Amino acid sequence: MIALQNERGIIAVDCGGDLVQKMLQAGLPLDRLEAIVLTHAHPDHVCSFPLVMQRLWLSGRRRSIRVIGPESALSVAKTLMSVFQLDECDGMPRIDWQVVSRDSVGQPLGLDSWRVTVSYGEHSVESIAVRFEDPLTGSAAAYSSDTEPHDNVIALARGAAILVHEATGSGPGHSSAEEAATVAARAKVERLLLVHLPPSHAINGASLERARAVFADTQLGEEGGRYPF
Repeated sequence: MIALQNERGIIAVDCGGDLVQKMLQAGLPLDRLEAIVLTHAHPDHVCSFPLVMQRLWLSGRRRSIRVIGPESALSVAKTLMSVFQLDECDGMPRIDWQVVSRDSVGQPLGLDSWRVTVSYGEHSVESIAVRFEDPLTGSAAAYSSDTEPHDNVIALARGAAILVHEATGSGPGHSSAEEAATVAARAKVERLLLVHLPPSHAINGASLERARAVFADTQLGEEGGRYPF
């Protein structure tokens, strides 16, 4: 899960865990949350969506929220809302569902706080990478989501201050640390954060050094870490 914050608002990405709890721990005000992006339909990215909505409702939020993602991810989120009958809660914030497709690639998604664009990577299900540009400063961050190394992600991340790239391990639908570093180098980003590191595939010192040999400014993303750009 990632949250992007600027003076205009907050965009959250994915909710495989308790997004609201993590936002509160980070001191991020819930009432400034403009939208949630669901990158794909796997449980570690979408399973806690109904909990997010319940917590927002219990916090007193009543205004609508935008939820953005591929049709398959939004379908899972809608099903989860139905399973827990949250749509029946009086005063539950309205969800403005925004489906992104391959026709959406490169087109701003019409948000107020950030200029958000998407592209598609290569995963076992349709999965979007996301770029966030601050409309005031022009500074940008990109997130690969789950994907093999892909030219679409390179193009989307081009020149970004930070690329957040998964490093689960080389294989179908995923990337190694060294492969993520290659993407960062080709995209000419300023900094690379490696994320999505399951304990069974933890990056050891040798693999991190191999990544840094390809792209020097590579570091492991930390739980609760803050990365100004």
